[in-house]
Amino acid sequence: FGPLTHAYYEFSDTILPPYDATNVPWKILMDQTAYAAFKYSLYIAAVGVLSGHSGPTVRADVSAKIVPTLQTGWRFWPMCAAGR
Repeated sequence: FGPLTHAYYEFSDTILPPYDATNVPWKILMDQTAYAAFKYSLYIAAVGVLSGHSGPTVRADVSAKIVPTLQTGWRFWPMCAAGR
């Protein structure tokens, strides 16, 4: 995920400059919705494929796990940013 993460944060910093404190909530929202959903879906799918699961099983696993995983991030990461 290194190159993907690097490209994402370069993009994120371009549209929401990090030196502007008013951007922090927007960056968290963007990180923990669109980017997190994409990255977590890829990770869950990769684990399923590498475990030998079939395509339909992997899709079902991603569908079942993505919302609870995002909800956990929504509860956790804002607290980390608040402590900055």
